[in-house]
Amino acid sequence: MKNRLFILGVLLIGISAYPLILMAREIATDRAVDARYTIEPVFGALQARVQEHLVRLEDDQPTSANPEERVEGVVRIVVDGRDVSSGAKVRIRPYFQDANRYHGDVALMTILDHESGTTRIAVSQHLGPSVIAIPPWRSIQRYRVLFVSSNGAIDEDLFNYDERDSPPIRVRLIAPVVPHPIGYHSDLMQVWPTLWYPLLYPWLSGLIGFVLTVRGIVIVRTRNRTPRDA
Repeated sequence: MKNRLFILGVLLIGISAYPLILMAREIATDRAVDARYTIEPVFGALQARVQEHLVRLEDDQPTSANPEERVEGVVRIVVDGRDVSSGAKVRIRPYFQDANRYHGDVALMTILDHESGTTRIAVSQHLGPSVIAIPPWRSIQRYRVLFVSSNGAIDEDLFNYDERDSPPIRVRLIAPVVPHPIGYHSDLMQVWPTLWYPLLYPWLSGLIGFVLTVRGIVIVRTRNRTPRDA
């Protein structure tokens, strides 16, 4: 422990370890989700079909000639003619007849689960804060994901932002309706990169700490080497 390189290396590793571990967990989770699922957003239409079951998004707003127009209203989620909407208000863009119509509030996508071999349709929606808050903090924002299976079964998943990582596929499903970059377990990798973070800290500081620690160990072992070890 008298070796200064070793002490400095351990110190740098200590202050860099926590964010590096969180980053590694984010990368590992993302790869696991990619390995199991193929998620395809539906961009060009307001409906999708799985087997003979049709999921459709609709509202009461007439078509507009102004692409900048925004109207607050309710989008209806209709599955085989059955209305399974949440009733939450959304921003409607009446000019568009594709995914842009509910951009940022409602998203339609298909999910292929490679593990089970099944395909489902998902409709994700931002429901707003779970309680009245000024400002509405991320942790209390509510989300709804509606799943429609190939056999016609409908399942609903309701959760807050802080519950998005269990299971982690939730993050991928609500990403189109979250108004900011989103991580699986934390958002530390969603900030705009700067020279200080994450280049100098924790990447470079962790690397230097590792090199100095190894170098310090080598020096100590060399100094303590006995003739028998030589």
